[in-house]
Amino acid sequence: MRDINYFKSCFGGRFWKKLNESLIPFQDKVKNKDQFLNDLYTQLITKEYQPDLIRECIISNKQNRVARIVPAFTRKDYCIYFYCLKSLEKFIANNRVDGTFGGWTLGNGIKDFETEEEIKKRDEAIDDIPSSSDNSYNPFAWRKHWKEFQSLAFYHYQNEDNNFFLKLDIANFYDCIRLDILEDNMFNALYKAEEKDYEENGDIVDYTDEIELLFYFLKFWNRKLEEYKVKCVGVPQDEVGDCSRILANFYLQQYDKKINELCEEEGATYLRYADDQIIFAKNEKIARNILFQASKELHKIGLNINPSKVDEFDNRSDFATYWSFDIFTILTDDNKKNKIVIEDAIKLFRDRKTGDKKFKSHMVLNRLIYFELNFIEPSLKHYLISILFDKEYLGLGNYRIFRNINNILTDEQKKDFYKILDELIDEINFNFYHYHLQKFYKAYRKDFDFSILEERIRLLKI
Repeated sequence: MRDINYFKSCFGGRFWKKLNESLIPFQDKVKNKDQFLNDLYTQLITKEYQPDLIRECIISNKQNRVARIVPAFTRKDYCIYFYCLKSLEKFIANNRVDGTFGGWTLGNGIKDFETEEEIKKRDEAIDDIPSSSDNSYNPFAWRKHWKEFQSLAFYHYQNEDNNFFLKLDIANFYDCIRLDILEDNMFNALYKAEEKDYEENGDIVDYTDEIELLFYFLKFWNRKLEEYKVKCVGVPQDEVGDCSRILANFYLQQYDKKINELCEEEGATYLRYADDQIIFAKNEKIARNILFQASKELHKIGLNINPSKVDEFDNRSDFATYWSFDIFTILTDDNKKNKIVIEDAIKLFRDRKTGDKKFKSHMVLNRLIYFELNFIEPSLKHYLISILFDKEYLGLGNYRIFRNINNILTDEQKKDFYKILDELIDEINFNFYHYHLQKFYKAYRKDFDFSILEERIRLLKI
């Protein structure tokens, strides 16, 4: 086990800030962080540590009203999970195949505070990113990698040799990761690492204890629901820290290598961001053969392609429309106050909606509401607000989305907005919505009767 000084150095101001931003408020207070970490470290070296029961579950709408369940850990368990990944990330947090994204480190957590400007930038960084933890530890890396992924997708779309496109993702990805395979892969990664990677301040460090501690946590964190059974499959989708994101990306590295090699043999291209994958191919036959081989390779590690989320595009135009390259290309940070650009983007969105075209409408809306909308042409603003007031869209919303919509409304429009949000309290079964609405109302609607929300949250507990 690493010494106590290294252990305590892992938990900077950003880490504690992220813990305090948990949707599920902590019932206890940590008056002395240094003493808290001393006590936790003592539990580790005396072998008295064991995972606590989870505090609660955050339940969100994954897709088509299927629940995604994210456990809320205790402070102690968040610290252990984070410490393990922070210690091991240099061996596993990378992308071994070009065109794959998800393997970035947790970042420096030493900073003790953030300025208002930094908080604003952090919020904007996670504005339009899919699959991001709502409380991501490193939102700037999320955004950077997402933009690179989008740029590569656009680049390969422009290649006229590519005439057939496949989009796919993995069914129940986190829930199906086999812990035995993950653990073997991790020890292999350490075994293959260069000797210098084991050195720290001239000393050789043994990381075996951190791996064993990590898998002890992963096998027993869910006792509240699975009792004393040893967990063999699945990693939690953590609310704080991006730890599970690192593990999930690492789990796919051998799969990435095999599919990338197959694509190169077929003159195709493979891209992956988290579990979302794109195959760019010359024709349908090549693309479907790669899809078949991908299914077999995933099956070897206990995973499967989600058949309902395989999208085929047999022409470049439909693929470009789906990704809305034309909209995202102009909705850059530099154009946040550019009236002409914003209005053009809304018109493109409206044409697509009117024409019933398949495209990433939620992502476009999430991007648009971060732009200056108060001075655009009234009819376009009225149209956009009517779309933003759609219950299906608001039901998937979070605090930042509610806040940004609120900022562009008149006082009269806010009344209608709050009425819709209130109606959704009883209509939605996912407490993710209720916790975010609670946070939003506490900031913007303090006269609300919060007992209504609290009772609904209580009824929705697992």
